[in-house]
Amino acid sequence: MLNTLQQRINQHQLLSALRTKLLALHKLLLDAERITYEQVRGKVSRGKLLQLQLTSLRLEELWTFN
Repeated sequence: MLNTLQQRINQHQLLSALRTKLLALHKLLLDAERITYEQVRGKVSRGKLLQLQLTSLRLEELWTFN
């Protein structure tokens, strides 16, 4: 029983560390996209950038399912 508990604790710690790294990677990717977008089209507000990203995601999802 203790072994199983320790395994679950270890798994939780590994998943937490992975989550932190994935969030950092996600932020880097979004920042890179923002920089590229702004180089081409000029400065954009955070709200507009979020709207563009969500719209882009929806279009990619539609494209994938067709």
